[in-house]
Amino acid sequence: MNTTKKKSSIPIITGYHRMTWRELAEADDLASALTVDVMLGFVTHKMTEMKLRITERIKTKFRETIIAFQKHKCYETAFDQLTADSNIVRRSWRSDLRFKEHVFRYLLLFDDRSGVEIRPCMRYASENHVGAAIFASKDWSKGSRITTLVGCIAELNLAEEVAFLQHRKNDFSVMYSSRKNCSQLWLGPAAYVNHDCQPNCEVIHFIHSVPVDVIFDFILLCIFVESRQGAKLRSVSFS
Repeated sequence: MNTTKKKSSIPIITGYHRMTWRELAEADDLASALTVDVMLGFVTHKMTEMKLRITERIKTKFRETIIAFQKHKCYETAFDQLTADSNIVRRSWRSDLRFKEHVFRYLLLFDDRSGVEIRPCMRYASENHVGAAIFASKDWSKGSRITTLVGCIAELNLAEEVAFLQHRKNDFSVMYSSRKNCSQLWLGPAAYVNHDCQPNCEVIHFIHSVPVDVIFDFILLCIFVESRQGAKLRSVSFS
């Protein structure tokens, strides 16, 4: 019996998430573990010390789920299959629409219609040369907006920053907003964007979304600056 739901159009998902910074950090760790980690074959950056016991058999099952998703492109079906095991994804997460949307953000990386994809990146010593990066999977012309690569921002006050962030452990994607005088976590698929001083793309922080604008014809790399709207990740390059 075929339980796959009808193929859906590519979803329109912004960076607006309605989660606290801690909820976002936990959701991001879990969503990336269910998708990116199983497809790349290693554990990528994590914000929390969440312990996930995903056996090789389950990893294989998840990998097969995402490979099947790349064909049927039904986000609901993929989410249901990835979160079916309550030993890995607790029921409160599975029923949380905010978490579902965050998993969808990661599934966009495996939808060939999105124009972006994630691959291993062995460039950075800070990751022991085992990391990931975002690549263009189609030609993007100058002026194009890549709305399918989404980042989520959550603010930390000073006490939370001191208690939570650990140098070279989970401070891999933190910006400081001089306008708001606070640190901001930058999570979601866009957290796999890496740094470069000669960028050819630009990521701008709008109120509810963080899309990418192509500024040259293109791994995604970035520089952080400040804008009137708050912190903005400026300069992203594809290579």
